[in-house]
Amino acid sequence: MGNTCRSGKQEEDEEEEKEGEEEEKEEGKKMKKKDKKKKKKKKKKKTKKKRRIRRRRKKEEG
Repeated sequence: MGNTCRSGKQEEDEEEEKEGEEEEKEEGKKMKKKDKKKKKKKKKKKTKKKRRIRRRRKKEEG
């Protein structure tokens, strides 16, 4: 009887390990998808900064 309990626990532990590994794989896939989305982001335009510089120059000249 004692042996059967232990083997049952081992099977449960193995199943839990497999589930954990599957979850890690799924999380890895999600991370990869997020990385791809980051690459597709457009660059921010620096128009605001350029406008400030232009205004400053106009004030200095005028």
